[in-house]
Amino acid sequence: MSYLGYSGQFPICCPFRKTSRGQSTPLHLAAAVVMEPKSKCKLSPPEAVAASAALIAMVFGNDDILREILLRLGFPTCLVRAAAVCKDWYRIASDPDFLRRFRALNPPHLLGFYNSARLRLVPRPHPPELASAVRRCNSFDLGCNVSSIYDCRNGHLLLATSDGFTICSPLNPERGQVAIPDLPRIADLSDYEESDEEEEDDDGTGDDNSCPLWWSTLDGGLLLADDGGDALSCIDVTLMFNWMGILAHVRDFEAGAWNEGRRSEVILNEDLPELFVPAAAKFGLFAHGKVYMICMEHHILVLDLHSTSLFFVKFPEGVEYVEADANVGLSRAEGSGICLIHVEGLQLFVWENRMDCGGGGDNWKLVDTVCLGQAFGDLADPAWLSGEFVMYVYDVGDNAEYVFLEMQEQIFYMHVSSRRVEKVLDGETGEKVLDGEPRDSTFLSNAFPMMMVWPPTFPSLKI
Repeated sequence: MSYLGYSGQFPICCPFRKTSRGQSTPLHLAAAVVMEPKSKCKLSPPEAVAASAALIAMVFGNDDILREILLRLGFPTCLVRAAAVCKDWYRIASDPDFLRRFRALNPPHLLGFYNSARLRLVPRPHPPELASAVRRCNSFDLGCNVSSIYDCRNGHLLLATSDGFTICSPLNPERGQVAIPDLPRIADLSDYEESDEEEEDDDGTGDDNSCPLWWSTLDGGLLLADDGGDALSCIDVTLMFNWMGILAHVRDFEAGAWNEGRRSEVILNEDLPELFVPAAAKFGLFAHGKVYMICMEHHILVLDLHSTSLFFVKFPEGVEYVEADANVGLSRAEGSGICLIHVEGLQLFVWENRMDCGGGGDNWKLVDTVCLGQAFGDLADPAWLSGEFVMYVYDVGDNAEYVFLEMQEQIFYMHVSSRRVEKVLDGETGEKVLDGEPRDSTFLSNAFPMMMVWPPTFPSLKI
């Protein structure tokens, strides 16, 4: 039946109630509308309006039912609009427990990705609800002095310019761009050295290796702030070394200025599990208050920003990082964990480490294995079977939902669970596949996914 915009049977049983004078209450009328056939339902217009109002009150006046309805909105943009209806809806929609459930049911959508050859968004197919967000990203002007894209996270871009670095938010263009001032000189490291000048050793030769302890930069990089805020901020992590060991130096860029730096304790060379290799193309993964750096063949170097301490996580059994092949990628996982994608030949392995159980290598769990030859189907080149070509891992989505892979100067997007694969950039023909526009060249090492912002930003509640 259909009555005043309502169709179907209401799923909640409602008892009939009448007043002492035999008049129907709104609850009685609502039940009559739902449970009586249309031919027998003879309500006057005022009674029909009251019945409809009672139905609405039964649904939207029940927090449990309302939560289930809001959970199925599908997009954070719709959730923000729903929160503006009234204070009760705002209270439910902005509740942290509800938001965790919403994200689990509706992961943030991939709008597209940025590539340094184009300096604008390469859009992905998207539902109509996200069309305005994609338009904002497409129309956002990065500026004429931008040389490349350095990082992309939670709706923000970190750009390398002729004057240094800037941070911007294409999804929120009204925030403008924030220029990052030059990094201040790293604070004195004299705590870790005896002198800045050579001193003679006990035998008077001046060859004592204990001094001077000059520190050199091993690697370093800027990383956009972890999820959980909408500020235009980032951190700088610099790994330093000498003959004694390694340490990490960290600085935070917040409110337009660099904070005072802090550093970890030294890990002595004899305590290192293995030698360092050139770091992956993307310096590190910043997630859950930690920075994960792939700079060893069998271990991940982890910097805990809360305690400013360094430790190592061993790769899963059988996983080895090959610098020339870029065959390993990391991403965030739910809780405090991380995911690792490893490609070996035409096999892709998805691992998860919860990291809340001690952070050791024994916590890895193999959660998925993908035969890339089958997943790629007609997109696969028969020559790949020769083993002469290498599949590169460029970027991994949260919870290993998707991965960007490169093979023979072509970039592919794969949704891991559904095994759906699409070619999105072709470096051989110089074409961008998604919209067919010609391109001059492709920096295939640069593919920066642009996701919808999470958590959503709710408007201020007026008391």
